[in-house]
Amino acid sequence: MHKSAHEVSKAPTHIVGDQATFRCHPFVDDIMETPLSHRWKPLHLDRYDGTTDPDEHIDLYTTQVNLYTNNDAILCRVFPTSLKGAALN
Repeated sequence: MHKSAHEVSKAPTHIVGDQATFRCHPFVDDIMETPLSHRWKPLHLDRYDGTTDPDEHIDLYTTQVNLYTNNDAILCRVFPTSLKGAALN
């Protein structure tokens, strides 16, 4: 059975005794803890809503991110900011 992104994002990441901490994102903590460069600026592209060509969006997204970094963790961490509507949910 496949879990939805919402179910995955609410999975416990660390349990000590009877207390669990929860992450509210779909990535492993190492990705979310990767710092953005002080040079990082918001991307200049239309946010993807699921109604246009996803391959074109990925190409535009990776081209813009690669202007700042080639770090795959940053590529993952920033990707949700390029989405909106049904594509984000």
